[in-house]
Amino acid sequence: MDKIIGDLNSSSPIYFADVFSSVELIQLCQNKFQNVVIITDDNVGPLYALKLQHHLHSHKINTQIIAIPAGEKSKSRTMKTFIEDKLFALNCGRDTTIVALGGGVITDLAGFVAATYCRGIPVIYIPTTLLAMVDAAIGGKTGVNTDYGKNLVGSFTQPKAIFIDIHVLTTLPDDEYLYAFSEVIKHALIYDEQYFKFIELNLNHIKKRDHSILSQVIKRSCEIKSIIVSEDEKENSKREILNFGHTIAHALESTCNFTISHGQAVSIGIIVEAYISNKQGLLPDDDFHRIKKIISHYGMSNKFKNDFSKSALLKAFSMDKKTRNHIPRFVLLEKIGKAHCSAGNYALPINNKTVEQAIDYMFMMYME
Repeated sequence: MDKIIGDLNSSSPIYFADVFSSVELIQLCQNKFQNVVIITDDNVGPLYALKLQHHLHSHKINTQIIAIPAGEKSKSRTMKTFIEDKLFALNCGRDTTIVALGGGVITDLAGFVAATYCRGIPVIYIPTTLLAMVDAAIGGKTGVNTDYGKNLVGSFTQPKAIFIDIHVLTTLPDDEYLYAFSEVIKHALIYDEQYFKFIELNLNHIKKRDHSILSQVIKRSCEIKSIIVSEDEKENSKREILNFGHTIAHALESTCNFTISHGQAVSIGIIVEAYISNKQGLLPDDDFHRIKKIISHYGMSNKFKNDFSKSALLKAFSMDKKTRNHIPRFVLLEKIGKAHCSAGNYALPINNKTVEQAIDYMFMMYME
C-alpha cells in the first residue's frame, strides 16, 4: 500500500493499492458504518463489482450493488433520482457508505448522490479508467449534465479516500486509454515543463502500458491536481487553470450530444486553446508546435463528423461555468508548464474575432 497524497488541505487521501485485498478500504468501510453500496456501470460491474463485494463480504460488511448504463448520458438528474430511489428501496440511511467503482461518470454521479442523500453520506472512489485516476476522481467536484450544458448542477464533495489500482487498466480499451492522456498532458502544460518532457520521452513505454512509467505518470498528475485544489478548493481563482482546454471541450461534448468522448474533446480543446494563446502573443510558436506534435503522437488528432454550426458552438460557450456577463473565458498558456495569469485572473475573456478564428481553425483541423 502506497499512500501518495493526503497531507494537503482539501485533498482526500489517495492510495496506490490492490483494492481487492486492501486492508485500508476495509477499515474505512468498518469505521462507524457497516452498510456499503457499490455504484458502478454495466461495463465495469461484470468485471469488478462482484469481486469487490466478495472482498467486503469476507469482512462481514453488508454490501449491495447498483449498476447503471455506461456512458456520459447516464450523468443526468434523472439517473441521480434513479440511484436515490434504489437506495431508499434498500433501506439505506446515514449508516451507509457509497463506493463509486468506475470512470468519471460514476465518480461524478455517485459523489453527487452522496453529497445530498440524507443530507450527506460518505463516499469512497475506486476509479477504473486512466482519465478518472488522473483527473475526474481528484479534487472533489461532483455533478451531472443538463440539456443546457455539462456539469452545470453539482457540488464540491471530497471523498473519504481514493483507491487507485493500476491493474484494472488492463481491461481498458486502447482508444479510451490513450485519450486519457489529454488530461495528463494538460497537467504538464499548466504546471510542470519537466513533466511534459517526461511524457514526450516515454511515449513508447506509455503506449505499451509499462507499469513503472504509468505509475509515475498517475502519481505526478494526482500530485499536481491535488496541489492546485489545496490552494483553491472552490475554484474561485487558481483552480481555474485545470480548465485549460475545457471551454472548447465541454462545448464540443454538449453540441455533439456526447457522441465524442471527453478525452478526445479535451485533446481538441488543448490544441484550440493553445492556438488562442499563440494568437494572443503569449505562447511561443515552438511551444505550440510541440503541443500539436505530442497530441498527434498519442493518436488523439483523429477527425470526426459533425452536424453542428459555428453558431451552435458559440451558443454552448454561453453556458460554460467560466462565462461572465455572457462572455466566454479561456485559460491560456504563457509557455509549456505555465498558465497565464493577468491581474489575478486565470480565465480571461477573448474577443469574438479571435474565438471565431479559433473555431475556424478547429473545423479545418478536426471536422469532416
